[in-house]
Amino acid sequence: MLTFLNELTVTADQCRPRYGDPYPCENRGKRLKEFSFLNRDERFEEEYLAKNHGALLSFRESVAGTEAEKILHQYCCNENIDSLGFNDHLKNILEELKEVGVELSKRQAQELIHLLTDYHNIFHLWCMYGWAPSDLARQYQPSKTTSISFGPNMLKMYADGTMDRNEIVRELQKMGVDISE
Repeated sequence: MLTFLNELTVTADQCRPRYGDPYPCENRGKRLKEFSFLNRDERFEEEYLAKNHGALLSFRESVAGTEAEKILHQYCCNENIDSLGFNDHLKNILEELKEVGVELSKRQAQELIHLLTDYHNIFHLWCMYGWAPSDLARQYQPSKTTSISFGPNMLKMYADGTMDRNEIVRELQKMGVDISE
């Protein structure tokens, strides 16, 4: 996924933030692996923390790296701590790319969705006690047919005529249930 993000190129003339007016794109023609970018939220945070040198340094460490690394890092954090669904995570990434100035082609958007899905399925999630969805899916292998056996109370009801065993067996077999004697 990082390789894919690294190779995305800024093609827009303007950066389009989630809110506020667009502004000129200073990284046009560059790949996401070639620069670091502070989005509007991060710029606001820097201004807010300007008077607190320690907090500002800590914040700058948290947003250090290339734009591709920052997008992947944010996705990983969101994947673990947010209760958002896949569509919301995808929307956040697309909005960040839009603000940076990356306009995805249809093929690139499909590849991004495919990579995010694959990444999600192998990511060891905190909310799943460290299990990855693919690990759990491999462990759950339902049997193709369900099998039941009749207990002593059912056998009594057959014996005294309260229930018709053959009729019940036929109906269960129609539903794909095997009857073990």
